[in-house]
Amino acid sequence: MKTLLYLSLSVIILSSCASTPKAPVLPLDLWTQFNYDITCEQVGRQGTQSLIIASIVPNQDEGIASARKHAVHAILFKGVSSGPCTVPALVSREEYETNKDYFIKMFNSFEYERFISSASDTPRDVIYVGRNVKVSSVVNVQRNDLRSQLVKDGIIKSLNNVF
Repeated sequence: MKTLLYLSLSVIILSSCASTPKAPVLPLDLWTQFNYDITCEQVGRQGTQSLIIASIVPNQDEGIASARKHAVHAILFKGVSSGPCTVPALVSREEYETNKDYFIKMFNSFEYERFISSASDTPRDVIYVGRNVKVSSVVNVQRNDLRSQLVKDGIIKSLNNVF
């Protein structure tokens, strides 16, 4: 009788521990996914922009790591209009929707990092916001190189074809 009881309990425990198939994780909308503020520090030579990215994240290390992603995201989808910079986003909402897989791949595979010329490894400012932290970091983005790559990949039109 004890053996039957142990066997029954084992079956119940094993069946409750078995993993259930999970639904596929769908990518979030990159257009609105990130939570950050952007300030332009300066426009550099050779088409670079120095940006101060303030990311709201669970911890300081994540803020420093995500600053690069947020800087490229800002150049692509938000544009920058603060300080000495007033530049529109490189990609329109329509171009994003048409090429959503391209951008998801760019951010998931860290391809965006090749357009970062430099980024600080220490935070500029850290402000505690409830359970999260707002971490400011300086990132330099090669805007012209990013634009050239998007033209080469057929995502946006060349400036020569605008007129």
